[in-house]
Amino acid sequence: MNLAEVRVEGVDAGEALRAARALGVDWQREWLEHLVEGPDGAAFVASRDGDVLGLALGYRRGQAWTLAQLAVREGMRGEGLGGALLAAAIAPYEACERMAAVPTTACDALSLAARRAMVPQGALLELSGSMPNERTLAEIAAGTYRFTTAPILVEGGRISSSIGALDRETRGAPRERDYAWFAEHGSGVLFSLEGEVVGYVFVWPDGTVGPLAAASASYLPQMLAFALHAAATAYRGSWIRLLVPGACGKVLRLLLRQGLRIGAAWWWCAESAPADLSRYVAFRPEAP
Repeated sequence: MNLAEVRVEGVDAGEALRAARALGVDWQREWLEHLVEGPDGAAFVASRDGDVLGLALGYRRGQAWTLAQLAVREGMRGEGLGGALLAAAIAPYEACERMAAVPTTACDALSLAARRAMVPQGALLELSGSMPNERTLAEIAAGTYRFTTAPILVEGGRISSSIGALDRETRGAPRERDYAWFAEHGSGVLFSLEGEVVGYVFVWPDGTVGPLAAASASYLPQMLAFALHAAATAYRGSWIRLLVPGACGKVLRLLLRQGLRIGAAWWWCAESAPADLSRYVAFRPEAP
């Protein structure tokens, strides 16, 4: 393929969504609009004679930039198109630290990411299955710690600063621009001990649980059980889905013992290792 014949240009959220669909990429419209239409998001489409060949989407939060999507049409891979799209997406954010979640089966994409300083730091595993029964959840939630819980509310366009602090400790970077969106589209809970916030979690109508972050890994089983019970109560969910870093052994073991199974898997790639993924559960693979 002659790259000189390919046009790579920035697009708005509507054009990015149409390109994603043309490439067979499943994106939730509201989430894509949130990422692309914000001041720190950008999408690029590669096309030739009006025919969509590829898509790259990235966003910045603080000093961290995340590659949310890199897709190239089947049959067009290995010809430099992915590299051209990635270069266009990174160009406005060269000074930022970079991260991405790359499917473990996508070796070409992994090579592209690594050449741009995003190297594998660990696995991100999708677990799904039937909701554990209420008695089991109650027994786990009643463990050692006596948490105080409160709903996460948006006040003046903002939510508790404690959430950003927990993300900085665990995933390595906060994302203030996303928290209000999480609270408006999902259901969030803060966990406190003796008046200090020690964790948070969001649950979603489709059965997804996450993100979840805790000040200590020992808090995770109780917080997770509470979150699953909240999902079942709020949304009548019977099927759950979580994205769990391989480093988060407590959550992995607990969920596997409850009958959930690992489906898809990604490499969590970044310039440097996240702070402490043993205390974190992710949200979506395009926003780990």
